[in-house]
Amino acid sequence: MERYAADLSTALKQQVTLSPVVWTKQNKWLTVLALPILFVQALGKLLTDRSIQVIHSQDAVTAPLAWLLSKLSGKPFVTVIHGLDVTYSNRIYVHTVLPFVRKAKKVIANSTATADAAKARDISKLVVITPGVSEASPLLGHKKTLEQVGLSMLEGKKILLTVGRLVRRKGVAWFIREVLPSIVKSDDSIRYVVVGGGAELESINEAIAATKMDAHVVLLGKVEDDAKLALFGAADIFVMPNIKVTNDMEGFGIVAHEAALARLPLVASNLEGIADAVADGENGLLVTPEDAAAYVAAIEKVLHFSKSERAEFTRKARAYTLKTYDWQKVATKFRNTYEEVVAEKLPRGKTSLKATLAAIVLIITALVVGDYLYTHPHLVDALVHISFGTILGIIAAYTAAFIGLAMILYYSVQLYGKRISLRETSMLNAYSSVTNFFGPGQSGSGIRAVYLKVKHGLRVRSFIFSSLIYYAIYSVISVVMLLAGAGLWLWAAVAALAAVLVSYGVIRLYRRRSKGREGIVNPAALVGILVGTVLQVASLAVVYYLEVTSVHPGITVQQVVSYTGGANMSLFIALTPGAIGIREALLVVVGSLHHIDNNTIVAAGVIDRAVYMIYLGLLFVAVAAMHGWGKLAAFKKS
Repeated sequence: MERYAADLSTALKQQVTLSPVVWTKQNKWLTVLALPILFVQALGKLLTDRSIQVIHSQDAVTAPLAWLLSKLSGKPFVTVIHGLDVTYSNRIYVHTVLPFVRKAKKVIANSTATADAAKARDISKLVVITPGVSEASPLLGHKKTLEQVGLSMLEGKKILLTVGRLVRRKGVAWFIREVLPSIVKSDDSIRYVVVGGGAELESINEAIAATKMDAHVVLLGKVEDDAKLALFGAADIFVMPNIKVTNDMEGFGIVAHEAALARLPLVASNLEGIADAVADGENGLLVTPEDAAAYVAAIEKVLHFSKSERAEFTRKARAYTLKTYDWQKVATKFRNTYEEVVAEKLPRGKTSLKATLAAIVLIITALVVGDYLYTHPHLVDALVHISFGTILGIIAAYTAAFIGLAMILYYSVQLYGKRISLRETSMLNAYSSVTNFFGPGQSGSGIRAVYLKVKHGLRVRSFIFSSLIYYAIYSVISVVMLLAGAGLWLWAAVAALAAVLVSYGVIRLYRRRSKGREGIVNPAALVGILVGTVLQVASLAVVYYLEVTSVHPGITVQQVVSYTGGANMSLFIALTPGAIGIREALLVVVGSLHHIDNNTIVAAGVIDRAVYMIYLGLLFVAVAAMHGWGKLAAFKKS
């Protein structure tokens, strides 16, 4: 696929203006950063280059990124599919990648067979464009002899050649069992040469042993380009004995074109993408898959060609391939597809600047954290060696914070004379906690507001008013912690007073706009909100203390108090899920107050998200148990 992408790019540059985003790093450790880096590069180009009209995704795996880029930029995207990226049956892949392929404005299949496989997966808006060939192919250049590349044992033999990854669908084991013995009977000089490696090697060796074809099969594994070119020049027939395999397929069979360009006669199965690469009698001979007699007949026919017949057959195959699959013709089809997509009106969603900024922050944070962990291996050691007791302590502290949030929700409803059960409070709080983590901003508040309005008749403006009271208390406590923890008591008092005044002004303004119709009937519930908020903030302080001291044991309680105040302020600008990147950035900014180094901040942040994911998993189990208990109780009553 890499060569396909490179050749397509070269051809397209002659017809359209490209702005390619390509991963060129060879370091295997950096490969995990490939998609985030490519995403940032692509987003940067889309935001700065207004001339870009279409986003091109070269395979199904990158379709999710292309979709996100499309949503953020308002540009349509197309995706190329190759066969296996559609038929791959892994459930996670099927449910996380293919849905985004379906969202492409056009899905370009590399063969009719790939398009049919895509239709079976409910993928539509398909167009078939096969890969191309070029006269600049290295297979048309000078070739070394077999002796020059260390394959002199093949000199004077009649060579049947197969090149490719050794997987079951390639049919090599089947060919050795069912076809080769019959051909060898009539000509002992036959050598079946197989180039490539793969999972099917053991089955191939078993087939060789079972048929006693040791002297007639040569398994070369992966070879250098010189050896491959020498084999293409010396072979008598190129064989593609593919067989049908469930959930695997030959997307196109570009190696068939390599054979035609090298003037090497081809015998191949009339199957899947090969049927789009080969026209029977034009640039090869097509045979019914797994028909041994037909294969023997086709191969013996070619072996018995006269010199002039062979020359005419290969000349015709080469000319047909170059004419039919010319890269410029292929590029024109791609260009026409792009133009069709641009001509269609793209439905524009309300993609906000907030969403764009969230995506940028997430990617940058991933890169920064990845770089920190890569360049500071001692942080990885700290993460690996966290004690089980520390993890349990963090989970317990998060549970206490959860209780604090539940109290805030419970008394916020009581503020208006409404009633909500503790079970209902816990479940609603659990759902909103998950939403808060995975959604940008305080998304969980929206879940609570809608639920309370539908289920308990609590007006949204009333819920917003109680939330403003909570945020006011939270901000005052946090700003005091930030400055008092650093020993700046006077500034803490001034900041607290300022926070109170600002909060009071915001609440008064909101009351004025809503005409004072909040309907508060139980002012005593404000005490419950206050206690819940204090419990939440205190619990978070314990969480942060356990996290930072597990990385840097010398950190003091006063530093953690200041650190907690800074971390809590991220609540108000949490663009990203779990305030990822935002919290760390704020903590770095206020580092002169808490004096905790950046390495510890990054490591503690990684610990926090990892343990919180465990906590959310436990929360999910608890919610499921509450659901089950409720159904059991209802069943008993009935």
